[in-house]
Amino acid sequence: MNVTVTDLDGRVVHLTWRPGQPVPAPLVASQPGGRPVHQLPDTYRLGSWAGNFGVRPEDLTELDGAASLDQNLRDGVVTLPDVGADPLTCYLHRAVGGQPGARLLVGATRPEVPTLAELVRLAVGLGLALTVTATDHSRNAGDPRLVQGDSWEVTVGLPGLPVDPAAPPTRNTPEAAIAFCLEYLDLMVLRSVPDDPTLPIRVPQAPRPITVDDSVPLVRQLARHHPGQPVAVHFDGVTCQLHLRERDGVRHLTTASTLPAALTELGLHSG
Repeated sequence: MNVTVTDLDGRVVHLTWRPGQPVPAPLVASQPGGRPVHQLPDTYRLGSWAGNFGVRPEDLTELDGAASLDQNLRDGVVTLPDVGADPLTCYLHRAVGGQPGARLLVGATRPEVPTLAELVRLAVGLGLALTVTATDHSRNAGDPRLVQGDSWEVTVGLPGLPVDPAAPPTRNTPEAAIAFCLEYLDLMVLRSVPDDPTLPIRVPQAPRPITVDDSVPLVRQLARHHPGQPVAVHFDGVTCQLHLRERDGVRHLTTASTLPAALTELGLHSG
């Protein structure tokens, strides 16, 4: 199997992985059904190559479709079908699945996108509402079977609709979530056009530009307070609403004029 990691700007790393080679792959966990989970050395952990390109492991994507790279491929983790199976062979079968010519192309670039605060101002200026959903997975730290880090989703919609946190958010980084949102922003702008031809089309404007703080660390602060549960921060241009997705639905936490003020009401932000 051949693996190419590139930043699409001249820097490239080519790796050749062959089954049958003896490699140390210690047992690191067991699945609930008893199947063993092994971890391969750094050479097979694509996340360990991210630093060569100045990006985070979470920034790695599959160039075919730009989907986030599978966490197991980033960390060199494989679940064996039975105790006697060879970890490297099983890992390569998993890695090569669906890849033409047994070649995996990996992008090592960080999305060049506006900040979350800038995107909020843009959405509100277009007459839309924006919802940021995040889930903190810190309780999973050290367990290779479970999702690590945090997950994000950024969506825009028409104001006045019920807030619906993503369940679950699927992007590895805020930047990836922003990039995905921007890719479909034009469709939401079209949906905001009234079906009734007698109604006026909303004119994008921001007569009093709203002030939006650096939102990512504040959203992370809220998510850390509710680990494992999707939290949503909803901006509608007038208020900032905080919501929590629970097993039986969505719970409204608080509403304030700004995100810092909303967190202060929950006792999570001191200024």
